[in-house]
Amino acid sequence: MLVAALVWTFAGGMLLYRGFSTDHSGETNWTLKIIFCLAGGLLFYKVMFDRISSKHVLTCDI
Repeated sequence: MLVAALVWTFAGGMLLYRGFSTDHSGETNWTLKIIFCLAGGLLFYKVMFDRISSKHVLTCDI
């Protein structure tokens, strides 16, 4: 579980880094960007991550 947590933390950090470093538009409407990012993150969590992680947790129980 620790390795999986570290991998997901690294992946999330890389996505944040790439998202903030590739902003070349010059716009400063950070509120709208953060709202869209949170909505996308919550959608990803509910559709994919929650199902995958619950399936793996159930198979790892002893």
